[in-house]
Amino acid sequence: MLRYTNTELRNMMLFYGKCYKNDSISAVLYINDFPNKQQPSHALFDILYKDIDITAQVYSKILKETLPNLMDDVP
Repeated sequence: MLRYTNTELRNMMLFYGKCYKNDSISAVLYINDFPNKQQPSHALFDILYKDIDITAQVYSKILKETLPNLMDDVP
């Protein structure tokens, strides 16, 4: 499997958002702007977004469940 740096992944997500979550256009624009980088498949853009969304949902749930309990100890 290809490895991407955090900067590369961030740039992919920026293109994905810029292209209104169109993975095919995102991939083309990314490859045009970064021709010397490894070329991601268009499917990777959608996979990254879903991974980020799931992670955000998990953290949101954890915060909603634990934050009220943590705040009980605050005077």
